[in-house]
Amino acid sequence: MENCRPVQTPLELQPNYDVTKECIVNAKPYRELVGSLMYACLTTRPDIFAAVNFYSQFQTDATEVLWVGLKRVLRYLEGTFHLGLWFKGISDVPLLRYTDADFTNRPGRKSVRWHLFEMYGVAVCWATKK
Repeated sequence: MENCRPVQTPLELQPNYDVTKECIVNAKPYRELVGSLMYACLTTRPDIFAAVNFYSQFQTDATEVLWVGLKRVLRYLEGTFHLGLWFKGISDVPLLRYTDADFTNRPGRKSVRWHLFEMYGVAVCWATKK
């Protein structure tokens, strides 16, 4: 993926999650890539969290289409390598919390909620739950 063509977003607007095709979990390192990307989003790249969360749902029945979508996250990281967490402390507000929820937009899925805490303008804690 070193010489890949970068993309502007880690996830397509309406990703294809068709699991009726042949499973590739044992043929390609799908789970390993999900784990590596999960580590990245928990430590320095929270901007890929939604995409990693989406693709982690298919670790037992991933298809070639999902594998291509997961590699899109790598293409996004290649194009945004200069981004990361910057701790500048630029705000006078000591603590802020942001929250949001997705009240399940697909049948058979659960709703997702998330929160983010900022201290003096710097993201210090974030999480998402089903």
